[in-house]
Amino acid sequence: EAERQRMEAVAAGVIEVRSQEDWSSTVGTKDGKMTVVFWGGTWCRKCVALKPKFISLAARLGEQGPNFLYGDAKKASTLGLESVQTVPAFQVYRDGRLLADYVPGLNVNRVIPAVESLIAECEVMELEED
Repeated sequence: EAERQRMEAVAAGVIEVRSQEDWSSTVGTKDGKMTVVFWGGTWCRKCVALKPKFISLAARLGEQGPNFLYGDAKKASTLGLESVQTVPAFQVYRDGRLLADYVPGLNVNRVIPAVESLIAECEVMELEED
């Protein structure tokens, strides 16, 4: 199951953050493309349930959508990244700047629509700044 999910994530373009380079090559670039980061962990049942939905969102939005990253929250600080206090957590970045973050409530079915709304809000916010 884990290997199948990993292959689906790769096919959908979801990058697993394993190094500072993975982080800086997507979040830190100044290409104007938005990046959505999902911080989770294998110990978190809600995260495990959300990961396939996050992968499906990435596949549905495709290359025209934002970059999608998945990171293990326990490894964030070892990568020199800000520590993540709560999982699951979602962050939206553009040009290395944090635009928004979201820590979902209890209802797993509402999380991905909320993340989609967050992406849309950040797109509007960026258009208004230009």
